[in-house]
Amino acid sequence: MQRPCISSNNPWMMLCFHALQQLLQQKKHGKYLINQEYVGDKKVITIRLQSLSREFENLLMKQKESVPDYISRVTGLVQEMSTLGEQLKSSQIVEKILRSLTKKYEHVVAAIKESKDLETYTFEELKGSLQVGL
Repeated sequence: MQRPCISSNNPWMMLCFHALQQLLQQKKHGKYLINQEYVGDKKVITIRLQSLSREFENLLMKQKESVPDYISRVTGLVQEMSTLGEQLKSSQIVEKILRSLTKKYEHVVAAIKESKDLETYTFEELKGSLQVGL
């Protein structure tokens, strides 16, 4: 069986390369459209990040809210900020959660602050400690 010649003189190869080039251009354009649709331009991102940062700073646990539900709310907010390019340190998230828990968890917060180095204490460790402290 004879192999087709891979050269610029082969019309079938040229047709394949042209089709491949068209697909790649469509993919790039599609990715651009997706980014514009779901992320937006820089001005929109900046405004959205400011809004999310304000929401993060003002976030408080509700009186009848469970710890897993509150952590889920915090996690969702942090993930949305991360999607838009704002990476919060684990220590920032830990400190925010400890500051914003209800009075019901004061003893747990005090124990964590006394026994852990909050600069190196991870968000995952905090979740585990809060689950045990319930």
